[in-house]
Amino acid sequence: MWVAFVKLQQLRYLCEIVDRGLNVSRAAAALHTSQPGVSKQIRLLEEELGVVLLERRNTRVIGLTDVGRMLLPAMRQMLQGAENLRRQAREAARPAQSKLIIASTHTHARYVLPAMFKRFVQRYPHVSIYMRQGSIERITELIASGEADVGVTTRPAEPLRGITMTECYRFGQSIITPPNHPLLVKRGKLSFEDLLPYPIITYDDRFSLGRAVRDGFAARGLEPNIAIRAIDSDVMKAYVEAGFGIAVLVRVAYSSAQDRGLRAIPATHLFRESVCCAMTLEGRHLERHAKDFIGLMQTVLVPGIAR
Repeated sequence: MWVAFVKLQQLRYLCEIVDRGLNVSRAAAALHTSQPGVSKQIRLLEEELGVVLLERRNTRVIGLTDVGRMLLPAMRQMLQGAENLRRQAREAARPAQSKLIIASTHTHARYVLPAMFKRFVQRYPHVSIYMRQGSIERITELIASGEADVGVTTRPAEPLRGITMTECYRFGQSIITPPNHPLLVKRGKLSFEDLLPYPIITYDDRFSLGRAVRDGFAARGLEPNIAIRAIDSDVMKAYVEAGFGIAVLVRVAYSSAQDRGLRAIPATHLFRESVCCAMTLEGRHLERHAKDFIGLMQTVLVPGIAR
């Protein structure tokens, strides 16, 4: 088996080149080494295997060869296996030094995760929690690179290759208004037509609720007045308070006790629910506490979310 004479470092270098768009200099920077050093290790790997893995034009890499494309999945699998071995050894040798790295969007980090972390810390007081916040794209990058253990986000519009999505809970929606807004005195459930006269603040289209708002109006042949698209629920509420319009928010982002200058009207009947998932790297070994954290995401009750 060629694992006996191929260095894992060489496989890592090749995969990094592919992941960096075949840019050797960017791969070298990500690996904290030099470009000549990376090129040398790839040449050594090709010599050991007796095949050419990268297509080159002069000194520039322009693609993978057919053999390179064929062997790449096996290389990734070997790297993942080595990482899993290191994780299991570390878990067995130093259980008191464990950590859990969570990557999350702002809404989940602000309104959902605190209740889960409270239960988690009671169960695993020795585990240190590290938070990484960002967009869905950034969370995906952190999971794919192994820099985060679990991603917490709404389900992306398209399946992600190499990423496992475990459904945990669902968000309903509310229309957020200032006090004394005309919509507050309307009888019965709101309709899309009821929202048309008002500027709307909603999530960016990268978020499922942002797309749901757009698609909900479009399905009825209506054109809403989208005043602002944002990625931060607290920012959106601030703009409602400032008089820019009404907002479509996930229900969990509103608290009558904390948001005293705002009001909320149920709107889950208008827009499809947002599904929250735990995102993990396919094939990666998860330590027991990371698996249990995902279990908590499926069981902890938080106001405004449903199973």
